[in-house]
Amino acid sequence: MITPGFVDPHTHIFPPKDRSNEFTMRVNKTYQEIAAAGGGILSSVRACREATLEQIYERNKQSVQRFILNGTTTVEIKSGYGLDTENEIKLLQVIQRLKEEYKDYIDIVPTFLGAHAFPPEYKEKRDDYVELICKEMIPEVAKLNIAEYCDVFCENGYFSAEQAERLLLVARDHGMNLRLHADEFEDSRAAELAGKLKAHSADHLMAISDAGIMALAQNGVVATMLPGTTIYLGKNSFAPARKLINAGCRVALASDHNPGSSVFNCQPMMMNFAMTYGKMLVEEAFQGITRNSAIALGRHNVGIIDEGAEADLLVWNGIDSLAQIPYYHYECSQFISHTIKRGSMYQKLAEEITQRVKFDSQNRIANIPERPPLEPQFDHAPKRQHTLTENQKELAIKNHLKYFTKDLHPQLSEIFKNELEDYGHIYMFNYMPKAHLEAMPFEYIPGKTKEARAMIHMILNNLDPKVAQFPQELITYGSNGAVFSNWGQFQITLKYLQQMSENQCLHMNSGHPTGLWPKLSKSSPSAVISNGMMIPIFSDIENFNNLYALGVTMYGQMTAGSWMYIGPQGIIHGTAITVAQASKLQNPSNPSLKGKVFLTSGLGGMSGAQPKATTIGGGICVVGEINAKALNKRHEQGYLDEKFTDLDQLIARVRVAKQNKEAISIGYAGNVVDLWEKFADSDVDVELGSDQSSLHNPFNGGYYPQGMSVDEANQLMISNPKVFKEKVQESLRRQISAINKLVKKSNMYFFDYGNAFLYEAGKANADVYLADGTPRYKSYIEDILGPEYFDCGFGPYRWVCTSGDQEELFYTDQIAHKVLEEQLAVSEPEIHQQIISNMLWIKDAKKNKMTVGSQARILYSDTDGRIECAVRMNRAIKEGKIRAPIVIGRDHHDVSGTDAPLRETSNIYDGSSLTADMAIQNVIGDAMRGATWVSIHNGGGTGWGKATNGGFGMVLDGSEEAEQRARQMLFWDVSNGLTRRARAGNANAMRTITKLQKKYRINENDGYFPFIPQL
Repeated sequence: MITPGFVDPHTHIFPPKDRSNEFTMRVNKTYQEIAAAGGGILSSVRACREATLEQIYERNKQSVQRFILNGTTTVEIKSGYGLDTENEIKLLQVIQRLKEEYKDYIDIVPTFLGAHAFPPEYKEKRDDYVELICKEMIPEVAKLNIAEYCDVFCENGYFSAEQAERLLLVARDHGMNLRLHADEFEDSRAAELAGKLKAHSADHLMAISDAGIMALAQNGVVATMLPGTTIYLGKNSFAPARKLINAGCRVALASDHNPGSSVFNCQPMMMNFAMTYGKMLVEEAFQGITRNSAIALGRHNVGIIDEGAEADLLVWNGIDSLAQIPYYHYECSQFISHTIKRGSMYQKLAEEITQRVKFDSQNRIANIPERPPLEPQFDHAPKRQHTLTENQKELAIKNHLKYFTKDLHPQLSEIFKNELEDYGHIYMFNYMPKAHLEAMPFEYIPGKTKEARAMIHMILNNLDPKVAQFPQELITYGSNGAVFSNWGQFQITLKYLQQMSENQCLHMNSGHPTGLWPKLSKSSPSAVISNGMMIPIFSDIENFNNLYALGVTMYGQMTAGSWMYIGPQGIIHGTAITVAQASKLQNPSNPSLKGKVFLTSGLGGMSGAQPKATTIGGGICVVGEINAKALNKRHEQGYLDEKFTDLDQLIARVRVAKQNKEAISIGYAGNVVDLWEKFADSDVDVELGSDQSSLHNPFNGGYYPQGMSVDEANQLMISNPKVFKEKVQESLRRQISAINKLVKKSNMYFFDYGNAFLYEAGKANADVYLADGTPRYKSYIEDILGPEYFDCGFGPYRWVCTSGDQEELFYTDQIAHKVLEEQLAVSEPEIHQQIISNMLWIKDAKKNKMTVGSQARILYSDTDGRIECAVRMNRAIKEGKIRAPIVIGRDHHDVSGTDAPLRETSNIYDGSSLTADMAIQNVIGDAMRGATWVSIHNGGGTGWGKATNGGFGMVLDGSEEAEQRARQMLFWDVSNGLTRRARAGNANAMRTITKLQKKYRINENDGYFPFIPQL
């Protein structure tokens, strides 16, 4: 669904200091009584007079960003907390600065509200203050051209109708449009005045008279209701919506965002209030936050979808009717897939990535743009650890200067020196795009080839703030999974991709673009990526930390550095399978998840899938996350249902959920060790347990010790790494102790999630081993995914519709479902359950609203399923049913892609789990069989030096060649790992390669001839 963007026609600037103390006084005082005691508007006046312009600006950036997040594309902001010439102008200058800063995302309409209240110094000289506004303030504001509107608070006890009329006439004479705060508490004849002066809008109107209503209707003045104010003030006198509408008034709705009487900033919430308390119809309320609000601001070409109108649009993903907008109110933001401002969102993003940075003829960067700010609403990486000497620090700076023309080196040397000192890494923030990145539709992406444009689509998605963990530090997930090492590499890589011809290949070494090289044919890869490859003896974490600081290696995790991440959905399916299978292992006589608690940790890029994966299966997920921004991000995206900061309240909520057998996810904003210990000491049974902390990176932000805040821990890990490590290990010991207690008490089934949790706990001397030295707990690969899925060829296949059109994604869902139906009809019984699980997954994919970022889908498919899905999707492009290329790929966490004894190959028992031939062979085989790009990495989810993993991307463009490449490459990409697993003696792998041999052996001299071991 596509709708106009929301318009909010009445909001106020927000002082750096809020008025939460006054909120608590509302128990026994009215708004007017609080104001008389020195609170109210005058409280905010004191705060704004004391604050600097910069402090007010920084606070109001947060407000504007929330408006944008909630779908508002035009907002009015008033001054009114200065109440003298100097400070009113200061506030209007802040509004002007915000208007310029965010012009590509939201229109800001500035309003002068010097007549908001009488300042203390004019308490007994009210006429003198009116004189000051008329003779000094309005002329100066008009001269500076910093306000479009003039507003007056016309209310008994504030400005009388006579005073308001004088002020507004002077403002009109100075070229300002008019609006009024009218009849909020009492009928002050303000609405009648608004009609008389033909103001654009009269706002509040809770006490409007019949004469006032008639004046508005007859003179075309928009009646703007502020229902959030009534709610926030604890009153029950709403503006008479039905009377206004029946009289012929155009009714708008506004949030009245301000520090004292309405901190709301969400227009869908105002819709909800207007329908609930004002009895407005859904269509009337929607008009109130779009078309009518736009007219209240004099914008007749906004708030409507029509030929010639301003294309300020919201593209919805998961909301299909107007009724759902007020129904979900604040949750609506999670369903807005794109906000388009003036029809040019993608053109501006394309300009941002093609024009902001200048290059010389060798693709060296030739300018220094102004550094964009680090956004406070984003999560940010902790300071990176390293032990570089002073000489090595100079080397780090020298290494990074190589990307730039010589004339820039002196200035950049100082910038990079400061970044290395402040952040422990040189990110080159000056070259970070000002616009928020996202996977813009294929048609807008610059480039000469389909392959290069598709790769840009995938890179942008990996760095989308909705998707990435630390987007401005280029980290997609896992606390250190990087797309690039610095923004210079990002800019140069995109430059190469835009230049790339069909006869060239881009080679990438740990984020560094080595250049474009000639290639043999179009079917050869267009990009070859390696991340973190090391001489084995040097593959330890200390070397990594220093080499990353030097800028010569990078931790690509799995799909971060290979440009294949698709948000938390990418791991949901596997997590859903894992949790459901764990429930069966926990109690075979009661395999259902209903009424069972799954206790775990982590709401990051990968771990954030746990809540939704559990509720899809009908269970109760309780997840601890110490990073409040990560927790709130998943809550806003709909991946987490409820959140608590109080453990007693959380335990009580879990009791109710168990009793009612709810499918619900509950987050704890705090340390996971506290959460485990609380449950261990409670009477609540926990049936399933795991942990998804980033323990592949335990001492630099992947795990936070008990008893410390995130900020305290981030400081300690740099100032005293030894003490920090001791605290982490003490917390691990306590966490394992609580886990062991729950296993004994509740018959809990605990499994390691392949994140090096048990490995690091063992190194911390936690009680993770039995008397005979074997681990108490297994990894989920050993018991679940390995034998039942990987050994049968099933793994996390995925595809991305580069058009950005969710309808095309839903069409591909239908293709996949049809493939599965046909597969089920002819497959052997041993894999029926896996196929049925896939069918249920794809059938409910639209309903479960899992896409974050690109229009992507994951499916745990096998060899035949992957090939058939790719072939049919390619043909759909050829037939014009899908209009843009589709990228197919997979997680590296798959049948063949990764050698990792602590995870992917933990169910290999012939001794070869410590080898990495499979992953290396896989990437070479994919490259020679037609992958568009391939990647090979050191590390992954289990940690640096503990895994070798690789992946691919393939662009389907509807051509015959694409179909043949998909058939050849996908067959190898799965069967390579199956053959290795069969060699290890895994029964399901033996059965699967025997079946594949019968199908893919053409004759005695051609086709698939696997070595089948004699067991």
